[in-house]
Amino acid sequence: MERLKMQTPNMAEENFKKLKELFPEAVTEVEVDGVIKPAIDKDVLQQLISNEVVEGPKERYQFTWPGKHEAMLLAGKPTNKTLRPVKGENPIDDACFN
Repeated sequence: MERLKMQTPNMAEENFKKLKELFPEAVTEVEVDGVIKPAIDKDVLQQLISNEVVEGPKERYQFTWPGKHEAMLLAGKPTNKTLRPVKGENPIDDACFN
């Protein structure tokens, strides 16, 4: 039986790698807690993709709520809180384990 990975991928890191590959000129460095880390310069990235960038109070469809920004940051971080299947609780699942 194949072992389950016990941690989700770091989606923020994966997305950073993709942006870095597509737009290397938008990559810069920032100091965070005394440590120099790579970062994306939002203004440079915006210039590179600016056919039309929606920003600020311009009218557009959105689904938002208080705390959405924090939720999106948390969703991109890796976690080791993985759900595990329990044998015997569902006959369909049991067929997958045999």
